[in-house]
Amino acid sequence: LDGIGETALVARYLLDGDVQDWSRNDLHATQRGGNARFIEDEQFGRVLELGDGAWLEVPGSALAGADNVSVTGWVYLESDAAWQRFFDFGRDATANFFCTPVGDSEDGGFRARITASGWNNEQGPTAPRIARGRWVHLAVVLDADRRTLSIYADGRRVGRAADVSVLLTEVLDAENPEANHLYFGRSHHEG
Repeated sequence: LDGIGETALVARYLLDGDVQDWSRNDLHATQRGGNARFIEDEQFGRVLELGDGAWLEVPGSALAGADNVSVTGWVYLESDAAWQRFFDFGRDATANFFCTPVGDSEDGGFRARITASGWNNEQGPTAPRIARGRWVHLAVVLDADRRTLSIYADGRRVGRAADVSVLLTEVLDAENPEANHLYFGRSHHEG
């Protein structure tokens, strides 16, 4: 794929046996917490299962200087556990960009939010009816140029917020990238 657009990737994680970055940038993730393991899946072969208290962390410098970002991945949710996250990027629970499931039904949705000043000032859409108990290709796109934040499920846009005024540069610390925490499977509210 090199030379056909992959050079624009910040990071790419296959998660089929390791947490290495397959882009040119060597931004390898680190497994944190407990109960993360690679298991065999009927559809995808070997996949990473994040159990209770397990998450991945990407180096804080990965999004340095970024203003537009797309986060995509295949997710399989069995429940809507409190504070569960697809991803949560930022300095802390007050300044972050995240995607989390909502609702307590079998067909709950997701919400994507960005804030630089706490949960009272979050901006972003909610996407209804994303099924549990099956693989879903999820994509969250923050487009600073168009001032939009969108959620896609299985290739279809299912949520969109316009007039998003918070920029990724307000959420991440450009001066000290090590202060940024880029989590998959963990919320900044967990400490």
